[in-house]
Amino acid sequence: MTDTMSGAADSATTGWRAPLQRLEYATLRVKDLGETLDWYLKALNLKVIDQSSDHALLTCGGDNNVDLALRLDAKGTGKGLESYSFGIDSAAGLEILHQTLQQRGVQTERLDIDLPGLNGALRIVTPTGVYLQVVASNDRATGVRNTGREDGVTPVDTDHVNLLAGDVREYAQWLATTLGFVTSDAVASPAGWGAAWTHITPQHHDVAILATADPSTKLHHVAFLAEDLNHMGEIADNVCSLGVDRCEWGIGKHGGLGANNFLYCKDPSGNRIEINSNMNDNPFERATQIYPGDEFESFIQVWNFQGPPPSFRYGS
Repeated sequence: MTDTMSGAADSATTGWRAPLQRLEYATLRVKDLGETLDWYLKALNLKVIDQSSDHALLTCGGDNNVDLALRLDAKGTGKGLESYSFGIDSAAGLEILHQTLQQRGVQTERLDIDLPGLNGALRIVTPTGVYLQVVASNDRATGVRNTGREDGVTPVDTDHVNLLAGDVREYAQWLATTLGFVTSDAVASPAGWGAAWTHITPQHHDVAILATADPSTKLHHVAFLAEDLNHMGEIADNVCSLGVDRCEWGIGKHGGLGANNFLYCKDPSGNRIEINSNMNDNPFERATQIYPGDEFESFIQVWNFQGPPPSFRYGS
C-alpha cells in the first residue's frame, strides 16, 4: 500500500520556486580522458565543442550548447560527479536569483564561465559536497529543450541526474528549501527514505536521490533523452557494437517513477549513463507518493520480473 503526503508541506517551499529551465549539463570526473571521450563520441555520437588536455565539452547537437563535460581526475578516483547545472533564462535572471537566494540565507558563489550559449553561473554546495550550479542561458527560453533528433544514434538532450546520498530525505528537503524542488515519489526505509524523485520542471523528476552507505560515491547516473523506443534500441545496438558484452540493464520500463523507459550502461571510467524516454509529467500540486520499501522491486521494472543486476546498487 502506498501513502501520500503534501508535496508542498514536505518541500518547505512556502510557495516559492526558482525559475530554472532544465538540467543543462553535468560534469563527470574521468580517469582517462582520451579513452572516455572516445567512448562518448562512438557510443552516443556526441560532438566535441571544446577540448584540452584535462577536459572536454560535449553536445548532443541542435543548439550546440554543452550537454556533458568531462574532467580528468588523474589523482583522485577517476570517476564520479563534480557538478550538475540547471539553466535560467538570462544573466539578469541569474542576478535576481542570486539576490533572492542571499535574502533567503543561501550561500552562493558567483562564477564567470565561458561556455557556448551560457553567460555566468551561481555555485551552491549541496549536502554531499557536489556542486549544484545555475547557469545563465541567453539562447533557451524557460522549459524549452531540444526535441528533434539530430542524426544517427545521438541522444536528443540531457534529461536528469540521479544522485547518491547518505540521507535521502535530507537531500530532498534541501533541494526544496533552497530552490523549490518538489518530491514526486519516495520509497520508505527503516532509516527514513531509501529513494526520492524530485522535480523543478513539469517532468516527473529532474533530480533523483538513492541511499548509499558509501560517502565516497555521489552519482548513480546521468540520463540522456531518447526520441522513442526505436531510438533507444539503436543506441543499445551501437553501445554493444563497441565490444561491450552487454548494457548493464534494460531496455525496460519503470512503474511509479514517472513510467519512463530506461537503458543503463557505463562509460570506461565507471560512470553510469541512462538513456531515457517517455517520462510522464507530474503536477507540482500532486501529493508526494510514499511507497513501502518492500514494493520497490515491483515497480522499478514493470515489463517483467527481472530486477536490476547487483552492480546497480553501486555508483561512482
